[in-house]
Amino acid sequence: MSQARISPPSAASAGEARPDGGVSKRGASVFLEHNLVSAVILVIAAAATLVATARLASLGAWWTRVAHALSGAASGCASAHARPPWPERPRTGAPPRARYHLAMRILVHGAGAVGGYFGALLARGGHDVTFVARGENLAALRARGLVVRLGSETLHLAPVRAVPDPAAAPAPELVLVCVKSYDTPAAAAALRPAVAPDTIVLSLQNGIENEDVLARALGLPPLMVALTRIGVALVAPATIDYSGRGTILFGEPDGSESPRAQRVAEALAAARVPYELRRDILVAAWEKLAWNAGFNAVTTLTRSTVAEVLAEPASRDLVVAAMEEADAVAVASGVPVRRWRTERVLEESASGLPDFQTSMLQDLLRGRRLEHDALNGAVVRAAARAGVAVPVNRVLVALLARLDPAGR
Repeated sequence: MSQARISPPSAASAGEARPDGGVSKRGASVFLEHNLVSAVILVIAAAATLVATARLASLGAWWTRVAHALSGAASGCASAHARPPWPERPRTGAPPRARYHLAMRILVHGAGAVGGYFGALLARGGHDVTFVARGENLAALRARGLVVRLGSETLHLAPVRAVPDPAAAPAPELVLVCVKSYDTPAAAAALRPAVAPDTIVLSLQNGIENEDVLARALGLPPLMVALTRIGVALVAPATIDYSGRGTILFGEPDGSESPRAQRVAEALAAARVPYELRRDILVAAWEKLAWNAGFNAVTTLTRSTVAEVLAEPASRDLVVAAMEEADAVAVASGVPVRRWRTERVLEESASGLPDFQTSMLQDLLRGRRLEHDALNGAVVRAAARAGVAVPVNRVLVALLARLDPAGR
């Protein structure tokens, strides 16, 4: 966001020097004009201080217009100082105070693809960011910093603060939990010494059960629900490839407004991170779960990209069946998801993420543990509570459990 700053007249513009060291008539005239304007401003300011309190607000607004006009006449120019926006994507609901933000102490627990990407944006936006990482990723962050490749642009942050344990970081005001869902209990235990009662904790993980696990383990009231839709991959230690989207959605689970939600919105807007502060955040969370239950499962089982799965009618139908089962469970659980959206979601996925390898497929190809239990497993558990049959998701859970490298 550009911020205009009024520039005072320079010494060179106040008077033009003659070769003999004096000032030309034209220079003297300009000099007197500037001093006259300054004198008028001082007189108006002195008069303003004598106005009664009841009229101060209205006079203040008038004085602001006059002062700006006189300053503009005196200086003859204004310089605008703007930082080029990055990334170049729309923001939703940026609060008016965001441009005057104070830097926030942010802890990113899990500096993988998602955590590294958003941590990079927040650090670039002026926040005090600490990354929690381990192994080769931690060593690379400390040695070379963090690299985010955006296609035509590359962001390189160095140095960055990276620690193996949250207790070694400055006390955070905001924690972004970005570890795999099966690591949530361990993450909560590690975060316990670093999290205070007023610390804001947001989970940007897959699934719908992580907020409850974190809140119980950390002794906190119900957390805000958050999620992101993004195409990113950790292609090497401390190196991230970005392929699409990247909006953070969050909100109170009861749909209310809260100071902590406003604070997060201000922090994201100040760093130009696209976000949506949603009253219907549970709808968004369940709709993302439906997408993951279909696309993550089927792309992993078939080792295919999103576009390849959608190009084959049989695999496309399997994605739709898994999504529609998840939607039925959501509705039965009291969450009014938009059941008519499926075809539009498929079209957007084919056009927006055609070559995208889902996160679960990436994990399979790297020989890592899969998140099927947090996705299709969550659908099955919620279905049992709601009394809804979900045969497709039950089969997907069983097949992925057999395929999971961690189960062999």
